[in-house]
Amino acid sequence: SRYVSGETAEEIRQTFSDRIRCPETSCKIIKDGGIQTRPTKRFTIIRKEDFFEKIDSEDKAYILGFLLSDGYITAPRHQNGEWQWGIGLKESDEYILEYIKNAIGIERKRICHNNHLSLLTVTSNKMVNDLAKYTITPRKSFSVQFPYVQTPIEMHRHIIRGFFDGNRCVSKPNCTFYG
Repeated sequence: SRYVSGETAEEIRQTFSDRIRCPETSCKIIKDGGIQTRPTKRFTIIRKEDFFEKIDSEDKAYILGFLLSDGYITAPRHQNGEWQWGIGLKESDEYILEYIKNAIGIERKRICHNNHLSLLTVTSNKMVNDLAKYTITPRKSFSVQFPYVQTPIEMHRHIIRGFFDGNRCVSKPNCTFYG
């Protein structure tokens, strides 16, 4: 009733901030209640939307490697919607998501929390199209490949470093990679 009377999903979320940490969750609850949601304005600013167009720096290569291991792509939820890419990490690793946000120049975008996970999702058809060049696509687990041809050889070690950090699993006496 509050949403129908004009309050935003964020205003409602603030009332329940002890249980709902992300405005998207408020929208989902509203939709699940059978209420048609209002169109939202894009508040997120992406300063470097061409970030993945060319992998020519250590930061870009590292983040690409991280996305190769832990990233995902989400199709639009409705007609004429935009594609999203994202990463979900345990809450103690939220600093990595902050690093990625800063490197790409993502502003006014909150990292959401859900079930002890920190989530960063970015809506950008351009970035999703650029990531597809590196085999980061929906259900990439079945098709991901190391981007030997698409990236300069001097960036490969940074891609591997990002991939390893994304799939980090080191135990004594062995070092094991999963994925």
